[in-house]
Amino acid sequence: MPDLPGRDSFMAAAIAAVESGDFHSFARAPASADDKRWTTSQLVERAHAEAGSLTTRCLVDIAAQPVHWLWPNRIARGKLTIIAGNPGLGKSQVTASIAAVVTTGGQWPVDRSRADIGNVLFLTAEDDPADTLRPRLEAAGANLRRVHIVEGVVAGYTGDGSQRSRTFCLSADLQALETKLAEMKDVALLVVDPITAFLGDTDSHKNADVRGIAGTAH
Repeated sequence: MPDLPGRDSFMAAAIAAVESGDFHSFARAPASADDKRWTTSQLVERAHAEAGSLTTRCLVDIAAQPVHWLWPNRIARGKLTIIAGNPGLGKSQVTASIAAVVTTGGQWPVDRSRADIGNVLFLTAEDDPADTLRPRLEAAGANLRRVHIVEGVVAGYTGDGSQRSRTFCLSADLQALETKLAEMKDVALLVVDPITAFLGDTDSHKNADVRGIAGTAH
């Protein structure tokens, strides 16, 4: 099928219709003057042809970029860092110490370099904010005005107008997380503790499934 004007603006919607089977909503979607040159059948035909196909880029078209470090040579900004170990070794205490350094612009251990000050967002399922997380962060010297916690995701409202919420899920709520991070601004660190509590229906015992979630989260 030859390229026609308006293809790019509706192609994503057409592919989504193929994946969901909701062609009725797609057919009723508003169209621009160029989009009207495409019939629904043409768009669906093209979407069927492109859905599931591989997209590639030539490496020469990708500009090399430096790594931006939160903790030089240890924790990179915008990357996934996993603190792993047996229960009771103090992994959560380590995250509190890191948060304290970030929120105060303090010095990192070992190399004694100075951290760029920023906000920290916690997703925690095991530590109560009032009797565990706050005291732990205070003991570590964190600036609590720069620390925020995710309490849940709005799931709707009851008949009396009360808000209903549910637990955050990495496989379903990344867009909401991205929006919140943009609203907060200057977020240097997101702590997910433990990651297995926020996997939803993902089987934490299947390495490929967990890697798939982790790959979309950074």
